[in-house]
Amino acid sequence: MADNPTHTPLGRLEQEAPAVTPELDNDGHPQRPNAAGGPVPPVFDRVRALVNLVDDEELLQMAIALHLDEEPQIWRTIEAAIESGQGEELRKVAHALKGSLHTLGAAPAGDAAAVLERQSGGSKVTRRVAARALRLELDRLEPLLRAERKAA
Repeated sequence: MADNPTHTPLGRLEQEAPAVTPELDNDGHPQRPNAAGGPVPPVFDRVRALVNLVDDEELLQMAIALHLDEEPQIWRTIEAAIESGQGEELRKVAHALKGSLHTLGAAPAGDAAAVLERQSGGSKVTRRVAARALRLELDRLEPLLRAERKAA
């Protein structure tokens, strides 16, 4: 029995455990798991963006240009709403940004905007922390969108 690897605890475990194939990012590298155990989505997922925009390349380029043009004003509005305690204004802006980021295939930034939306009624410190996380994601996203725009 000892010669048969399936009769050892490790052998049975290896047989029963499903094969795990890591999902790959846009560059073909295995994705790291996120806190929930799933793969970490790419900063910018061009395929997802095109699916969201019914495979319309021109529409994707327009959406990218609009985001890059409007983001500085959106950010100023977010900062002003945090400083002045306008939770409802912050919620509305974060909600709209969340939707546009997810449409652009920018799930991490969209998720950060969703956190800011949820925290819009919290304390100023909580809102600032959520805004900082969003800023970090937007800063990771911007060069990718600019490169995508140049590639078109």
